[in-house]
Amino acid sequence: MASPYKITLYENNKEIYKLIARLGNKLAQEKQLKTLCLQLNICTNEDEFKNIIDELIAAQMFRVIKDIYNSKTRLLITEKPALGLVYKDLKAEGINVNKAQAEVNKNRIDKALYKFDYAIKFAVNHNITDIETFYEELEKRSSALYAERRGLDYF
Repeated sequence: MASPYKITLYENNKEIYKLIARLGNKLAQEKQLKTLCLQLNICTNEDEFKNIIDELIAAQMFRVIKDIYNSKTRLLITEKPALGLVYKDLKAEGINVNKAQAEVNKNRIDKALYKFDYAIKFAVNHNITDIETFYEELEKRSSALYAERRGLDYF
């Protein structure tokens, strides 16, 4: 059972978790996530994003792998209870995601990196600055939100 503090943290940051669940299959490179959150006005600036992520890591709602592919970025992996909470929210919206913890491997990382890259370029190229429009347009023009196994195809 999740503590009230963790539930509040999730509720305050659920759009971040929904992006990660839908695009990254439970994981995201921190820099890509920051870029998309800023583009879609989920966060107002880099400091706000950093503070949110640091708090979620401290609360153990993200597991972190540092220095993926010899870069100085962190890989954020969604942990319980956020997994169950985002699963429940998305299921209520008619979107199915697996609520099992993510096994991190090169293939899964590559798919997440490429799908986030595609999503960032899509949002920037179409000048999309809010999350609702982002999902609507992405669903109309792409299968990126539905094709977990095709992440490499988007690259």
